[in-house]
Order: sequence, then structure tokens, then C-alpha cells
Amino acid sequence: MRPTSSTVDHLRLARGTIASAILLAGCGGDQLADRQEPLVDTLRGGTVVVQNPARGVWDIDPGARWTVVESLRLGSSDGFGPDVFGFVSELIVDDLGRMWVVDAMANELRVFDADGLFVRTLGRSGEGPSEFKRVGPAFLGPNSTVWVEDLSLLRWEVFDTAGVRVEGHPVPSSLRGGLRHWTRDGLLLVLARLPGSRPMVGLVVHEKTQDGAVEPEGRVLELPPEPRPEGLIAVRSDRFSTEVPAPFTSRSFGVFGAGLDYWFSDGRARRGSYEVHQLDLDSGTTRLTIKRRFTPAEIPDSLRALSIDSLRQEFREQGMPTGALTLDVVPEEYPPFIDFALSADGTLWVRRVFPDGLVGFDVFAPDGRLLGRPNMTVDLAGMRIAAITTTSIFGIDTDELGVHRVVRLDIQRPGGTPQSWAGAEHQ
Repeated sequence: MRPTSSTVDHLRLARGTIASAILLAGCGGDQLADRQEPLVDTLRGGTVVVQNPARGVWDIDPGARWTVVESLRLGSSDGFGPDVFGFVSELIVDDLGRMWVVDAMANELRVFDADGLFVRTLGRSGEGPSEFKRVGPAFLGPNSTVWVEDLSLLRWEVFDTAGVRVEGHPVPSSLRGGLRHWTRDGLLLVLARLPGSRPMVGLVVHEKTQDGAVEPEGRVLELPPEPRPEGLIAVRSDRFSTEVPAPFTSRSFGVFGAGLDYWFSDGRARRGSYEVHQLDLDSGTTRLTIKRRFTPAEIPDSLRALSIDSLRQEFREQGMPTGALTLDVVPEEYPPFIDFALSADGTLWVRRVFPDGLVGFDVFAPDGRLLGRPNMTVDLAGMRIAAITTTSIFGIDTDELGVHRVVRLDIQRPGGTPQSWAGAEHQ
């Protein structure tokens, strides 16, 4: 196994220390140096490009700025109750605001209501109906069902809103735990190997037949190519040669929209801006490109040293040479962003480290316009964002001791949600 690292991993490590169409859309000069409003352009192919300046709507109108506050935290390091989690691998939020927590260590799901009260446990170790040999990813399906993958048995167990198993299906892919997504139109996208083709993997489109089976409907959608990672460290010995990413280097990221759209970024800055693209997987075109001018955040030297020490320890444990792991391989600035998520109201939430050293969000309206950075009263450094609804952010938080907790953050909006955002195209 190769040592791996990510910005979230290193932020968690130092939590106590620090308070293509895509390429075409990315071309062009910097026209935002003195602008206060975004510059919107429509390219010949139909791509809408929104170039946002450094200041957003909330910087111009501070009274409209949203505030994010913690409203619920589930998880305990003591006892044997349902809120004592071993390893939370997945968190699903249904239409009633209930939280379906996948505990990979316990090989089960636990359901909590919107008030955080325990409702029921689903699954147990085994190979029969409602049982898991190795519980894997979970995702929402049609009619508010929850689909849970068994990574060993290569099947899905499907539960209704009452927690009753209603059906089961074989997973039509040998890629265990790969991308799976139900669209709002009832299509199931499954990442699968494509023997004899290039690219070697693709999203196979499935649909439910009249008899309830899940079958391919004929289309295979292509994901954007993964760029070669930046900041690779060459590791060589008499036994092998490999490359691993340096701590805090940028990485690509993508999430599904509600239809056949995929939001993607290669994670790199261009002319002082980062970019996120809304891709139409069916047509192979880009619908929207969002550019955001930003000021990079500096990584403290103490944290850079801590990250390389941690990587050296991983190398030693795996018998790999550490000679290439010097401080100069660690960037002096954080990558443009950590990750991003789409909200049910059509807004895009990009999580990043700001120049003040804190982790927060850039929030964009459905049309790509930068709203700004909401006020935050919670530490996001060790959190994995699972879902964002119109009212709340749900995440899996990991503390300094490695204890997992489920967290709900409520979004307070002084002016409410504009009616024009209802039913945004990508949601």
C-alpha cells in the first residue's frame, strides 16, 4: 500500500496546532483586477463562464451574510450505546432529515431521527437478506430508498423509509465501492471496467425494468480525465520505484448533480483563480464554468514539518526509503480548495483554507455568482461533508483521538432562500 495524504488528513493532524471543454473554458486573460461584479460570458459552444472577483455579494452587503452554527452532535467514546461509533464510513440524510449512519467496523447501519434520537439498527454480519459480509458505500435511491453495497458479496441491499429490506440486487461492476448515483429521472450510474476500450472505465447507465431488475440501458458516459498530480515525490530503492503526492498538494475533485451532470475541478489555480466546471455527461459538453479569484493561505512552517514527519513515519512502517522526504517538497501555500458539495437549493459550497488559517466555505449561487464566506462557529478542519440540504450541513467529524462523530450544522439566512433558486437545474 502506498502512503497517501490529503489536506484534510494534515489539517486533522494539526488541529491543535492551527486555530477538453474544461481547458477551453479555462483560457483567457485576467479581467477581474478592479471589478466588483462577476464577468459573465457565453462561449460559442454554449458554456457559460462566470469570472468572480475576490469580493462576493456578502462583502458588499454584510447584512445578507449567512451564518453556520452547530445544532447537533452524535458520538461518544465511552460505553456501548448506539452513538458509540467504530468507523463511520458513510452518512446518508433522507427527506425527513433522518441520519443513516454506516458503521463499517460494526458492519451495520444505525438510523437517528432529526432530533438525534436513535431509531433502529439495520444489518448484521452474515450473508443472508439484510446482512453484510463487508458493508460499503450507501446512497439514496428512488422513492427515498437507501441502497447499501456489500463489498465482499458484490450486492446491494435496499431499505425503505421504515428500515424494511424491500429488495436486493447484484452490483454490475467489479470495481468495489466505485461511483454509484441515482439521478432524479430514475437512472442508475455505475462506474465499471470497460474491457478492450479507452478509457478503461466508464459510467454505465442502468434503469429498472418492469420486473424490478436493474439492467444497462445502453449508454456509457465518460468522466473527465484525471490530471497528473502535482508535487509527486519520486521514491526509489533496489526493490521498487514509485511516486507519491507530497503533503498539501492540489488534487482533482468531482460530485454528481441531480441529473446527468458532474461537477469537476482539477484543483489547480490559474491566474489567481480556481475553477469548477459543470459537465453534461450525456453530451460531453460543459454547461457552466465558475472561476473564483482568491488569496492563497500560507502553511505554517511548523505544520509543514509535522506533515513531512508523519509521512516519514508511514514510509518507515512500510519499509520504504525516506531520503526524498525533505521539507522543500512541501508547498508553502495550501491548495486552492479542499473539496466541494452541492446543496439541495442549488448552491455550490467550496471548502478551503482561508488566509486567516481557518477552514471555511466559498458559497456560490446557482448561476455561478459568488455569494461569499458564511460566518462559521464550528471547526471544519477534521470534518468530511456528507450532505447539504436547504437548511443544514451534515458531516462526519474526527477528533484528535480518532473518534468519529456525526454533526449537523444549521444554515441561518437573514433573507431566506430566493424563490428563483427553487428547482435549480443542477439539483
